Amino acid sequence: MVLATKENYARALANSLTNLTRFVEAAKILAEAAEQAANDYRAVDDQSARSLNNINYLLTTATRQAQAARHSGGRPVPDVRYDGETP
Repeated sequence: MVLATKENYARALANSLTNLTRFVEAAKILAEAAEQAANDYRAVDDQSARSLNNINYLLTTATRQAQAARHSGGRPVPDVRYDGETP
């Protein structure tokens, strides 16, 4: 009976060690996936920031160009649609 108990204990211990090893392996896999997801989010954030900066640059440049075109000659061209009339 003592021998059977020792054998059962040894099997239980071996199973526990196997489970712990597998748990650590699974944790490593999940940690790598989480790290990759974080990297992907950072990349998307960086790309979004670059896109927003580019959009702001394009709109600012276009606004300045449009203002320059409208004010060429030193003064704005009047909008005749509202020349003295209330819209």
